[in-house]
Amino acid sequence: MNKARTPQEKYKVARTNLLVVVLFTILNIILILADIDRSFLFSAFIPQIMVFWGLNKVEGIPEFSSFGTGLMISVALLIILIYLLSYLFSKKKAGWMITALVLFSIDCIVFAVLAFPGFQASYLIDILFHAWVMYYLILG
Repeated sequence: MNKARTPQEKYKVARTNLLVVVLFTILNIILILADIDRSFLFSAFIPQIMVFWGLNKVEGIPEFSSFGTGLMISVALLIILIYLLSYLFSKKKAGWMITALVLFSIDCIVFAVLAFPGFQASYLIDILFHAWVMYYLILG
């Protein structure tokens, strides 16, 4: 029989999903910095695209100076830090989960806006994983 989850269990699953997003986003940033052409799903989009832009790996935009590169990578790391703090502090205060939900909602919107003009079928998997995370953050 399928037992319905309690609100506490739903919240725990939401927090676990948030932690997975943080870990995979960090791993993806490391892969980008190491110039390895692989990435993991289930991660935040904005920090990754900021590192790509900062490293001048996006065609069609002006190149950044070394200061610009450092700034973009620093902001990307700050966003990841906010996600991590949201995970850590959400154990005691639900407001931090709302912070993560708002931040990830913005991430979804930015992903949609940037992906839409050059939409490819491979983006569907990213969209599904973003929807998965949003579902659990909302449920939490």
